Amino acid sequence: MTQDRNNFSWRPNDNSITTKTRYDLEMGHWMNSFKSGTSSKGTSNYKGDVGVIGLFITLIFSFLILILSLVIDFFKLFKRNPITTIEKDRVNKRDRYNRMMESWDKNEFNFSEPNI
Repeated sequence: MTQDRNNFSWRPNDNSITTKTRYDLEMGHWMNSFKSGTSSKGTSNYKGDVGVIGLFITLIFSFLILILSLVIDFFKLFKRNPITTIEKDRVNKRDRYNRMMESWDKNEFNFSEPNI
């Protein structure tokens, strides 16, 4: 037996702590390599990949709709002149007030009982 151990001069044959530590490290490396070589990792999941692609397409489509709606609202804002619209509202309110005052002066209000 001693004769066989001396034939492996490139590997330490004693039972020292450093030798055992080196063998433990080597065994750990071999175990990791065997596990990684025999593990059956799926390369991809078709259903999951299609779902992710669908999410990206939906995200892009949503951003396009958002940008398009913002552009349309921007053009609508400048299409109608806000100052003209405010002036028209002011004139309409003044006209309604004047008509109400004229009808008040003429006593055209009907305060009779409503027909029920």
